[in-house]
Amino acid sequence: MLEQARPDVLPADVLLLPLVSVGMLWHGHGFGIMFGGALLVMDGIVRPHNVALLPIAVAFTATLILSRQQSEDGVRNGRSTGSPLGRWIVPLFPVLVGMLALFGPGLATSQMPLEAALSTLGRFLMIAVPWALLLTGLMLLAGEFGLRKST
Repeated sequence: MLEQARPDVLPADVLLLPLVSVGMLWHGHGFGIMFGGALLVMDGIVRPHNVALLPIAVAFTATLILSRQQSEDGVRNGRSTGSPLGRWIVPLFPVLVGMLALFGPGLATSQMPLEAALSTLGRFLMIAVPWALLLTGLMLLAGEFGLRKST
């Protein structure tokens, strides 16, 4: 609703994309990816983009992340021994891939002037990255308190 209310301040998908990306990784199984992909498809129907790559790219990236985490969990037992920074950065990958899917086709086909694309991309990064990090922090905090399976 916020994106629809203020499209001049909030570019399309700036809040939805990080929310869906972290939501896909929340439980760590296919239902989250299916539900997140369905939300992105419905958003694409309501607010059509140039190319409908966003649901495919974000769902594929989340699937790769979850399959990698599942294979690493099978090798080691107990809590994750990886770097804590990695747990904060990994949920940003679907957001960044989604940004490429949103802005890439417009830039490649020269439908969007470079100055306008860079301005929109800057606003997108200034809002989406902190929002994704906040949601990731909430996801990790929920894992620490036992509200979700921590990886």
